Amino acid sequence: MSITLLDALDTFLLMNRKEDMEDALRKISQFVHFDMDTKVHVFEVVIRVLGGLLSGHLLLERSPEAFPKYDGILLDKAIDVAQRLRPAFDSRTGLPYLFVNLRKGKLATLDKNSNTTCTACAGTLLLEFGHLSALTGDPQWAELAEHAAEAMFDRRSSLGLVGGSINVDSSAWVSREATTGPGVDSYYEYLLKSYLMFGNLEHLQMFTELYGSVMQQLQPPSYLPGSAFLVSAHMDSGRLSRTFVSSLAAFWPAMQALVGLEEEAVQLHEGFLSAWREFGWLPELFGLELEQIDPHDPGYQLRPESIESNYILYALTQDPKYLDVARRIQRILNTHNRVKCGFASINNVTTGMLNDFWCRGKASLNVCQVMLRQRTATGQAPLQVCPGVPYAHHYSDIQESYFLSETVKYLYLTFVEGSGALLDYFIFSTEGHLLPPQPPADQEAATAEERVYLEAVAESRHESKCTRFCETSNPVKQAATVSQLQQAFPLLHFDAADAELIQRRRCVACTQVTKHMGSKPAADSSLKIEQLSSAIQTAYVRFKLRFNLQLST
Repeated sequence: MSITLLDALDTFLLMNRKEDMEDALRKISQFVHFDMDTKVHVFEVVIRVLGGLLSGHLLLERSPEAFPKYDGILLDKAIDVAQRLRPAFDSRTGLPYLFVNLRKGKLATLDKNSNTTCTACAGTLLLEFGHLSALTGDPQWAELAEHAAEAMFDRRSSLGLVGGSINVDSSAWVSREATTGPGVDSYYEYLLKSYLMFGNLEHLQMFTELYGSVMQQLQPPSYLPGSAFLVSAHMDSGRLSRTFVSSLAAFWPAMQALVGLEEEAVQLHEGFLSAWREFGWLPELFGLELEQIDPHDPGYQLRPESIESNYILYALTQDPKYLDVARRIQRILNTHNRVKCGFASINNVTTGMLNDFWCRGKASLNVCQVMLRQRTATGQAPLQVCPGVPYAHHYSDIQESYFLSETVKYLYLTFVEGSGALLDYFIFSTEGHLLPPQPPADQEAATAEERVYLEAVAESRHESKCTRFCETSNPVKQAATVSQLQQAFPLLHFDAADAELIQRRRCVACTQVTKHMGSKPAADSSLKIEQLSSAIQTAYVRFKLRFNLQLST
């Protein structure tokens, strides 16, 4: 299916790689097809393949002068792959099965896990299917995605939390663990972005309620008020379910920053940066106290989530420390992850390489000194591996497609002056694809959206953090911004109407979420404390001291 190529189409355009884009279009026309007798993961194909095709098509359609020979092939391919995914929704509840055969449709025989899907897998379809409906005039795609997202919201617990996985035939929760990490993560993101993209106020209300419940119920125990991370807990009781943090949860600050929750985003992002400092990379799973890595998942898989948050926080605050973070992460990837044919994941961050992020943390100063001496002697940064461990065991022989669609993209954008304004003109999908916002569907929807916006403007007078989104745009300043963006990204088209639409919706989102959070009572974390051993509590206290020290330095 050439997933990496399809996933990276808009990256070509962002980086002004016109010849590469033209070559990609030729290859897609000649070689890419989906008539394959193979089982695929519905969620992954939607966000990587369908999303890449739709984003590429929309961006090319808006820039006909740059690609006058573009014939709509990407939309044709998008329709084809979507139709092949359609049988996955033929369940008793309308929730999609996790897998489907691209040629034969719904799997004829299901194993014991095939009728279970994760919350994010079913709930992260809104942007791609919504745009497909808008482009084809066929409402079924948006309706399928909306039904799935709303069905899971309707099954939230009395604490307002959703679980990690659900049975698509019975709609019963299979995993009742509430988390901001794997299994749920992008579900929250797409409820918010569905509003920013389409103006779906119901989805904003759903996001607001779920966000409030997460921020209330997934806080760490009360004796660790300075902890940076949100925890995982049982959706019914709120009791702590694990003491590990997933690197996938590092997207949360980016989401917070989009709606103006800067203070909360900065603090949480700082926690993930602490993990980078401590381990040299951001491990897949690491302890809340930053003392251990999950032995079952100890690697770094070139994940983009923390880098995305870093880019968006830099765009929001212009704080140079985030630029410095991007430089250091870029150096790590170039020095330690780059191999002959691309970039490789690290199998184990404790054995694959030594800590070289900020020369901080226990024992890392000596490590840095050793590495600096070796660099001086050799004139470069040598690969360090553990004695007795074969070279191949340190790396995974795979470069995930999201590395080019997200990781590299967010790093690149961090260094492009003024690129933060892209957030005013496009919505980034969960796979990092640029998608333009959709205006209200009709006059009635436009009138309703205008009313909600005016109410938000009035409310913003009491919520200073929302002022930046609710102020009337300055035409002169906006024209200068468009000019700067056009110089930086000459293959993209920028429409002032898109910026006004996204700004208005961010104003509404900011005021609604902020107002809702102001009305939430403080969480009772005593239930979580009952679940922790004294050893874990001690580790928590050690982490608090380290985290506060790193913040102060």
